[in-house]
Amino acid sequence: MGDPQRLSDSEIQQIASDLANGRPRVVWFTTAAVGMETGRSGKVIAIGDPAEDEFLRVRPTGSKDVLAFSPAEVTLTKPRQLRRRATGRRPMPRLDPSGQHTLW
Repeated sequence: MGDPQRLSDSEIQQIASDLANGRPRVVWFTTAAVGMETGRSGKVIAIGDPAEDEFLRVRPTGSKDVLAFSPAEVTLTKPRQLRRRATGRRPMPRLDPSGQHTLW
């Protein structure tokens, strides 16, 4: 699956409307977002001057910082969850009522 497309003008207008109604919008970072993990989320908390390249003000999840991003660096499309590979670990032994170790 390729990288999601940049935010469209209508999506940016919807984000602005949500902000005006006091609802910050969740976005996800694309591969174009330098220094951010692809697929990590954040909230758009303000929209600056669209004449600037990076006019979307986003607070990444788990951060207090507010950073500027362009419409190509974020998307409204939530990325698919990647399945984690099996680690090869065996199940932890448990004690059965008799005090013996068992696997189940």
